[in-house]
Amino acid sequence: MIALLEGAAASPVDEMRAVVHELERLRLIVLQKDACSPEGFAAIGPDQEFFARTDAIFQPWDPQADGQELCRLSRATRNFDAAECDKELGWGPRRLNSAAVEAHSRGWFRVPYEMAHNPTYVLPWAFLTPEGEFFAE
Repeated sequence: MIALLEGAAASPVDEMRAVVHELERLRLIVLQKDACSPEGFAAIGPDQEFFARTDAIFQPWDPQADGQELCRLSRATRNFDAAECDKELGWGPRRLNSAAVEAHSRGWFRVPYEMAHNPTYVLPWAFLTPEGEFFAE
């Protein structure tokens, strides 16, 4: 890692380890750990916040603005329902998941307990918080 920072030649494996370390430190990726692998992991995948944090750069939408739109749609019942919002907006799970995770990470949505895995939506439902109501205006 020091060699990378100082600009010295590093092997591709060292460079990969440094990049993986930094992305994991920033909570952009998750690793499937594997003690038998020389790298210490068997697979790499995006953290649930990865798309919420990068979509504004790489997609034609903004997760923060979309999260505010989800708050507006959830205001009447104070409940966020991903399937209902998806039906109303027509964004599809890719964009809706990014917006819902952004809203949750900003404290606009509250999940009362650990959710069961949902194959379509990262956050299938949640409660709208007072902060979320404020941003819905």
